[in-house]
Amino acid sequence: MATEWHVVKGGCYCKQVKFEITGAPVLAANCHCGLCRRMSGVPFASLVIVNESQIRFTQQHNMKTFSLDKPQKHHHFCGVCGTFISNHLYPKGVMVIPLGILDEADLARSPAYKPTCHIFSDYKADWYAWPDDNLPRHKEFVDSPTQ
Repeated sequence: MATEWHVVKGGCYCKQVKFEITGAPVLAANCHCGLCRRMSGVPFASLVIVNESQIRFTQQHNMKTFSLDKPQKHHHFCGVCGTFISNHLYPKGVMVIPLGILDEADLARSPAYKPTCHIFSDYKADWYAWPDDNLPRHKEFVDSPTQ
């Protein structure tokens, strides 16, 4: 039996940037890298990684882009409300999307979007205690939770 994939919609707080993701993510994870912690303001960022071909922006005229640390990594955010939308990693052809900007109803129908591991575990904030979630911990970026 083929897996049925729902379109997962998301967007910024003010609804000026909207998008749709089709299919299962490459990875759903909790990222502890310094960039994710700084951009989200929390000890780790729950995110999904999707192939750039899986995402379609349905409204983006207020989306802004900047390159903070590397020319092949672009950060996208809403120019009106400031919501962080994605990191576009060009060499890998993937986009990193925060789970918190995806529509809850769509996530409930799409269990593949639940984090399955922790990445960049060596960069965990010292003051943060690991949760008792039994998820694998990886020292760097991985393409699958079992790597």
